Amino acid sequence: MLLAVAWQVEARPGWQTTDFAKYWFQGKAEVNHYKLEQNRYGEMREGHAVLVFVTEDFLPEKQVKADNPDRTQTGAVPVMKLNYIRKFIAGIYDYANMTSVFTPLDALQYPQTLKTNTSIQEWCGQSWLQANWGASSYTVKGFSYYESQGDVTYEMSKAFFEDELYSRIRLGQISEGRVDLVPSGQDARMLHRPWVPQPAVLSVQEGEKHNTLKVKYENTRRRVEVVYEKAFPYGIVKITTRWGDMLLSRLTRDSHAHTAYWKHNHNEDLLLREMLHLPMD
Repeated sequence: MLLAVAWQVEARPGWQTTDFAKYWFQGKAEVNHYKLEQNRYGEMREGHAVLVFVTEDFLPEKQVKADNPDRTQTGAVPVMKLNYIRKFIAGIYDYANMTSVFTPLDALQYPQTLKTNTSIQEWCGQSWLQANWGASSYTVKGFSYYESQGDVTYEMSKAFFEDELYSRIRLGQISEGRVDLVPSGQDARMLHRPWVPQPAVLSVQEGEKHNTLKVKYENTRRRVEVVYEKAFPYGIVKITTRWGDMLLSRLTRDSHAHTAYWKHNHNEDLLLREMLHLPMD
């Protein structure tokens, strides 16, 4: 039996402020590049990670991005979309992981993340996880090349996701307390662990320029620390994940830009990859 959720989203109306609008409602995304240290098969690998944050309109019933910009006609909900990408090499072959999270800006009206999915691609095969919010629970679907994971569909009770905490930080919606938390989709797939809520404790250590969100799971040795800027727009500086004393992964930001990246899709735009320290392959 899981503990009742004691942690609540800090539902401050920060997304309605002028500063928020100037930064997030100008038709641009925030692209962050990180140096990645990734533990795989008992060895540390070097790679890179990208976190892309952007606001967009989302249709709760269809569970997709809205094409029509008129919210009065579509009933679309403004969300913070996070695309979280990790790429690294394990010997001869490589991994390409991606997580997408759609979290409403208005936590008072929509306290739950509406959708999240994760895919893992490597030479052995592919695996996928997706959770869609319904009236009172999540419908989860999982597909995998591996027999131990298989193809599954199940219902998940009301909970929060470790993967949404990054967006909650950006939205100024982090608070402290005990919570039923679903661990990282990427780690769940790579480590072949169940993707279900687990009791955890969230705490915030304040610093002069940066705060640190600490996540401690009560029934496992999983620990996560997220260092982020104390002032708006609360940029994510470093993410460290451990299993007890063992380092699972560490992301350290080395560049970021505010840009409409989808418009920079020509060969001449490759220079922007160099500016963001992104590899050319």
